[in-house]
Amino acid sequence: MQDTILSSEFSSSPDLVEKLYRSGITKNYSEGDLILDENASIRSIPIVMKGMIKVIRTEEDGREILLYYIKAGESCIMSFLGGMHNEKVL
Repeated sequence: MQDTILSSEFSSSPDLVEKLYRSGITKNYSEGDLILDENASIRSIPIVMKGMIKVIRTEEDGREILLYYIKAGESCIMSFLGGMHNEKVL
């Protein structure tokens, strides 16, 4: 298993974490990094291992609308659905 500090969300499932590291691609991001742009094709499904992702939508006038947060131990259902159907982020 990777040398990492597991969040409490994964502490009861070390086998799952091992499978995620073995089968997935680990990426690290810094605060403020753009992970997936609006209208981009969904090519992967993020599973947050540590930290949190803020999901926002930008309105036509430039205002950002907070949709939700994806916390450690969670993923995004919209990414799952979009990835399964080869759709773009809306």
